[in-house]
Amino acid sequence: MKIKRSSLITIFIYVIFIGAFLVWLATIRNTSILGNGYEKVVFPWVCISFLVNLGCFVFIKKVKFFDFGLWFILLSYPFMFGYVFFKVFKLSTTLLWDPGNTYTSSNLFWASIFAILVLSVFGFGYLLGYDDTEKESSHKYQSKNHMFLVGLIIFIVGFGTNMFTSMQVVAATQAAGSYTAYTNVSTSGITASFAYLMVPGVVFILYSNKWSKTSENILVLGSILYFVAMMTLSGSRKTQIFSILILVLSTLSLRSGVKKKKKMSVFIYILLFVGAVVFLDLLYIIRTYRMDLPLVIPKFFESLTTFSFLGKLVGESFAETGLSFYSVASILTCVPSVFPYEFGATLFKSIPSVLPIGRIATNLFKSASSTSVINQYLGVPVGASLVGDLYWNFGFIGGVITAFILGILVEKLFKKLHHKSGTIYFSVFYVMIIGVRAGIFELTRPLAYVLLIPAILYFVLNRIPSTRRDI
Repeated sequence: MKIKRSSLITIFIYVIFIGAFLVWLATIRNTSILGNGYEKVVFPWVCISFLVNLGCFVFIKKVKFFDFGLWFILLSYPFMFGYVFFKVFKLSTTLLWDPGNTYTSSNLFWASIFAILVLSVFGFGYLLGYDDTEKESSHKYQSKNHMFLVGLIIFIVGFGTNMFTSMQVVAATQAAGSYTAYTNVSTSGITASFAYLMVPGVVFILYSNKWSKTSENILVLGSILYFVAMMTLSGSRKTQIFSILILVLSTLSLRSGVKKKKKMSVFIYILLFVGAVVFLDLLYIIRTYRMDLPLVIPKFFESLTTFSFLGKLVGESFAETGLSFYSVASILTCVPSVFPYEFGATLFKSIPSVLPIGRIATNLFKSASSTSVINQYLGVPVGASLVGDLYWNFGFIGGVITAFILGILVEKLFKKLHHKSGTIYFSVFYVMIIGVRAGIFELTRPLAYVLLIPAILYFVLNRIPSTRRDI
C-alpha cells in the first residue's frame, strides 16, 4: 500500500516535534527554572505544538473546515493554555478570580506538559488515518421523509425541555439580578439531557431538505437568537456556545456545497470573522456584568458603538477559557497522592447514567466526575475536561498513550459517521466538542441520547406504512 506524501510529511513533523520535546523534557532536573513562572518556560512549546497541529491539519492534510478533529484541537488550546498567553503577554482582565495560586508552580508546569503532549499525540493519531478524499454521505438507511419527522420530533422535545430548564435558571438569576443564583437551580438530570436534542433536531430538519431555504434560515437564526437570549438573561454560557457553533457549522456544511467540493467565498469568511468578534464581545460583557444582569444588554450595545471591547477582547477571552486548564492541575495535585488512578472506571461508572437511576446511584455517579470528587476536595470550582480525565484514569504516560489511540479511533469514528449520515455526524460532534471543558461523565448521557433516540424513532417510523411516502 502506497503511503501518500502528505502522510509521510505529517509523520515526519510530529515525530521530530514530539522527539525534540521529550529530549528537552528529559533535561529538566529541577524546578529552579520555574522561579519566574511556569508560563514562560512552557510558552515556546505551546506555540510550537499549536503550529505543528495547525500546519498539519490545515496545510498538509487539508482537513475540511467542518471536521471534528480540527475544531477539537483549535478550541482545546485556549481552554488549556489561555492563562499561559494571558500572563506571558501581561494582558488585563476584569475577572478577579484566579485559582492559579491554589497550585504549586511544579504542578502547573507538569499539567501544562501533559496537556501539550496529549493534544500533540491526539492530533498525530487523528491525522495518521485521515483521508482528504471527499466522500459523499450515503444515507442508505434514511429517507428524507423519516429524517424530517425525526428532526421535527426531537427538535420539539429538545426545545421544550431546553426552555423548561433554561427558564428555571433565568427566573432565579433575574430575580436575584445576579448569576450567583444559578447554583440554586438544578441543571442536571434527564430533563437537562433531553435538552441536548434541540440542536440535532435542527440539523436533521436541515438535512431533510423538506423546507425552503428561507424557512431553514429562520429556524437556524431563531435557534441562535434563542441561545443568545438565554445567555444574556441568565449569565450562563455552558453549552450555548457549542450549540451555536454546531448550528453555524452544519448550516455552512450544507450551504457551501461540500459534496460538490465548492469552497466558501471570501465574503463568508469575513462575515464569520465579524460575527465571531461580536459574539466574543457579548461573552465578555455577560461575564463582566453577570453579577448585575440588567446591565448586560445596554453595556453590550454601548461597547459596539464605542468599539471599546476590541482592546480587551484577547485578554478577556484567554482569561475566560483558560480556567479549564486548572481542572487538569487539580487532578495532578490530587492523583495519585489523595485519590487513586481510575484505570477507565470513570467510563464504566458513567454508562449507567443513561438510565433514570440518579436517586439510587448518586454516589456512583459522583465518583465518576472530577467536578464532584477532585474539585469538591480542593474547594476550587474549575469544571472538568477530557484532558484531565485522561490523567485521572491512566496517569501521565498512560494518559498520553491513550490520547494517541483515541486520536486514531475518533478519526475512524467520525469518518464512518460522515460517510453514513451527516445528521449523526453533527449530533455526535455537538456533544463531544464539549469535551474541551467537560469530562467523560458529563458527556455520556447526552451522547447516548442523541444517538439512541433518533435510532428508536427511525425504528418506529420504518414500521408505520404511512410514513414511507414523501411529505
